[in-house]
Amino acid sequence: MFRQGRLGFSSSRDGGRGARDDPEARQLLAALTVAQAEFEAARSYFNYVIEPDLVDYAILRLAAAERRYNYVLHQARSIGLYSADLPAEGPTRSRRF
Repeated sequence: MFRQGRLGFSSSRDGGRGARDDPEARQLLAALTVAQAEFEAARSYFNYVIEPDLVDYAILRLAAAERRYNYVLHQARSIGLYSADLPAEGPTRSRRF
């Protein structure tokens, strides 16, 4: 079903060619990388903000970044993309909103 591609991932629908040959897979992996970076930036901002109004903004920004990451991850998995580099779960957070 899944084969190890040249980049360490492939989908069952691409015949094992890997993401280099699949523009949709490359695009999703790039979007996942961006979404993960946005989440980390939002979490860092949340950890350092002290103004009450900005805390509210930081919470909303963090929640939005997490939802975007989970959406892109779901899209990648829905096309059968597999990678040891893809996290098993979405971003984790220390507090519940």
